[in-house]
Amino acid sequence: MRLTAPQRLIYDAEKYIGGSVSVMVGIMTVRRACPEERVVAAIREIYRTNDALNLRLDEAGAEPELVPTDPDEREIPVIRVNDEHELEAIGSEAAHTPFDPAGPLSDLRAVVFPGGYGIVLRLSHLIGDAWSMSLIGTQLNDIIEGRSSQRYSFVEYAATEGDYFESRRCERDRAYFMRMFDEIGAPTFLSDRESDDYDAKLLRLTLPGGVRRALAEFAEQEELSENALLFGIFALYFAKKRGCPEAFYLGMPVLGRVSERELNTVGMFVNTAPVAIRPDYEASLTENLRSVADEILSVFRHQKYNYGLLLRDLRETRGYTGRLYDTIVNYQSDDIFADAEMRATEYVRGRYAETLQLAFSCRGGEEGLTVDYIYKPSKLTEAEVGRIHDELTHLVKTVLETPELPLRELCLVPDLRRFLETVCAGPAAPIPDGSLYELFRAQAEKTPEAAAVLCGDMKLTYGELLARVDDTAARLAGLGVKEGDAVAVRLERTELIVALQLAVMKRGGVFVPADKRFPQKRLAYLCEDCGARILICDDDPIPTLPGTRAVTPAMLAAAPAVDLPAARRENAYIIFTSGSTGTPKGCLLSRKGLVNFCVNNNTLPALRKRETNVFACVNSASFDYFIAETLLPLTNGYTVALLCEEESLRQDRFLEAAARYGVNVLMTTPTRLALFFDGAAGSGALRALDVICTSGEPLPEPLLEKMYAASPKAEIFNPLGPSECSVWDLGGNLDREMGTDVHLGRPIANVRAYALDRFLKPVPVGAEGELCIAGAGVGGGYPGHPELTAERFVKDPFGEGMLYRTGDVVVPREDGNFAYVGRNDTQIKLRGLRIEAAEVEAALCAVDGVELAAVKVQKDGERQVLCAYYTGIEHAPADLRAALAVTLPRYMVPQAFTRLDAMPLTVTGKIDRRALPETDLSKLVKETEYIAPATDAEKLLTEAAARELGAERVGLNDNFFDLG
Repeated sequence: MRLTAPQRLIYDAEKYIGGSVSVMVGIMTVRRACPEERVVAAIREIYRTNDALNLRLDEAGAEPELVPTDPDEREIPVIRVNDEHELEAIGSEAAHTPFDPAGPLSDLRAVVFPGGYGIVLRLSHLIGDAWSMSLIGTQLNDIIEGRSSQRYSFVEYAATEGDYFESRRCERDRAYFMRMFDEIGAPTFLSDRESDDYDAKLLRLTLPGGVRRALAEFAEQEELSENALLFGIFALYFAKKRGCPEAFYLGMPVLGRVSERELNTVGMFVNTAPVAIRPDYEASLTENLRSVADEILSVFRHQKYNYGLLLRDLRETRGYTGRLYDTIVNYQSDDIFADAEMRATEYVRGRYAETLQLAFSCRGGEEGLTVDYIYKPSKLTEAEVGRIHDELTHLVKTVLETPELPLRELCLVPDLRRFLETVCAGPAAPIPDGSLYELFRAQAEKTPEAAAVLCGDMKLTYGELLARVDDTAARLAGLGVKEGDAVAVRLERTELIVALQLAVMKRGGVFVPADKRFPQKRLAYLCEDCGARILICDDDPIPTLPGTRAVTPAMLAAAPAVDLPAARRENAYIIFTSGSTGTPKGCLLSRKGLVNFCVNNNTLPALRKRETNVFACVNSASFDYFIAETLLPLTNGYTVALLCEEESLRQDRFLEAAARYGVNVLMTTPTRLALFFDGAAGSGALRALDVICTSGEPLPEPLLEKMYAASPKAEIFNPLGPSECSVWDLGGNLDREMGTDVHLGRPIANVRAYALDRFLKPVPVGAEGELCIAGAGVGGGYPGHPELTAERFVKDPFGEGMLYRTGDVVVPREDGNFAYVGRNDTQIKLRGLRIEAAEVEAALCAVDGVELAAVKVQKDGERQVLCAYYTGIEHAPADLRAALAVTLPRYMVPQAFTRLDAMPLTVTGKIDRRALPETDLSKLVKETEYIAPATDAEKLLTEAAARELGAERVGLNDNFFDLG
């Protein structure tokens, strides 16, 4: 006989996964005495009257077939034990033993023990399912007790399967599931970890006493089956655990038997169907449970259509090649046997395709409710499964106590107060009332002869720098800068820019750094947006800006000095970042947040182990890390070594400068660190480092290994914090003893960090949530953009003050540290630089003839390339780059451009960035004329560039950015 659709699914899984994936084992016992020969005779009768049990697999032909064997030739071993408990090891071993491919697909053994009898069932899933096992148990008792029961031929049923596939019912069933997929689209999985391992374990836990009765009463009151209720409760759990998706699928085993004849046939009928879950987060828990129950009934009406056929149809007609779920929820009632003396135990076979199979079992008496978690250790740890159970228990209690609670208000954290205090809150510490200028002044008066700034051959002591700051503040006053005025600064990294930071703060102004790479149009927007009174720049020629006076350093030095007392204002700094609305946005940082960062920073315990520390200043002044490498050391009595651009970008120059200045503290992005540490493990400058901080983008584990090896005494930090929240807010203290365990650490002092779902409810340990920052670090929003500010800055629901929604996705871990996952929006972190995809897309759509645009980062090994896609009139890449360079800084201009006939969209009509095609990075278009290298040095350089960039060849005129 050919394989039926359910059998084919099992056969394919067996071939793909291997091992004991299709082995089913159960032991059924009856606590009544019965002669051994009667038990053996009953089993022989079961063999004779159930033809599915006598099939074996024949793979000799082009397609596998099941062929019959003689039931009278089957041996029936007898297992004699002293009590039922001795059967445990037998059942477990049988579940992990695959069937002989050429042998029988069933193995029934008689069991006898003092005062009872039973049967050990070992079936291949090809010929049976859980319902078949219960049928066999019932048949065993019926035969022994002399009762008659109906038994039908599975072989005859299989021969009629084709009738279903040709029926209108099959068409309706197929249409139902295809429509479900068209409405929901790609799935959400419980675990996103990649793994090809199918080994599984069982963790059997129980819900508290009395829960089963309470659930039964609740189900009766709401007119729900217990199966639908428990499935629905887990569906609500899944929704909140996985970030409140609009819709998703869960797997549910269904009998696949739709007639009385099929219900009394031993064979493989069962199907696992996807159940569409569409949570209504505004509705109550009860209303959502009823909705799930209705969906289950719909699935039952179409359960005959096999899951394997559905996946085939999706692959052929929708191009979808994955699974629809990785979690199956099952319910096993205690009424599968009419005989109250009969007991059944099923055994885990050890090989499963799904991440988690969860089975609620009501076989523990009136009060008992057991939950079996069959999980893949490669996807979930035992501790994580234990937390799932604790959170599910909490949810069951919540459903029973507050069924009218809106789903959006549901929180899965069992002990929320303790969680907020121990995981989310950093330590409390005093915050000085003064400004950063006042903190610096106090330090300068304390150590006036100590080195404050090193730059080239120049050295400024704290006393000298204080005099320079006070003079610069007086010159600013002479230029008309008043309290609250914004002062934009666009200079190379020199001692002047450091002095200007503190001088602007002394005047009570707002310091606004502008990147030297900004094009004139973007610079003009920046000055207009923040209302800058003056722009101090070293541009030649001096830019002409409406409403802003451009001033050179020479003009500043020549301005009259107006000595005014120090002013203290709450607003101190504005950092401009890429904007999600299509234009840059300025983040207003407060005096309190910056002071807290400088005096309560998590690196200070490591820094205080030495009297002197020298910070390497290598970052752009427009990057908030510039605050960490200048103001943090200068308010704590340490030294700032200002490196020039070459020293910040070339490994040899950096190592030479670091050694010359005696640098022992380095704070920059992983991209820049990779440049410094690549192949330099023996460098004395790297061995001298005591503290390394890295942030701005994910820290790769190989880079961490390089840093551990090259800087053996360095304490390494991987903090995280947006510009909107005063540099960083999570500490990221990494432990060498934990290997390459990259995490973000815990909140720093006076900061609260939450992982929240989209309704601002805390997610539990191990779940993904949006990182939201509250406390001292939170800035003042986006000046002049109230709507954007209101979108990101909201009232903290768990404490005083405002909360900033970062858009970063993190996971709170069991050890109290947070781990970084990614972004929940279109923001991109490229080489440590923050890019809003919306700003690049808006600039691209402004080009004549471009209709829709999308950008994404494509990785090629360690290389990251910003790729753009657009619809409309085709443009030469050079023309697009030129048009974008007018408004965007060079690092935001894509390297690759692809014109599409149509932009891929999600089912909700949004651009589907996951469906954007991959760009062939080896064929990036170059518009420059190729000029071959001539000298040995030129050949060495171009060959190295081609190798690193994955380009076919590199000429002397080629642009590094255009090559990726």
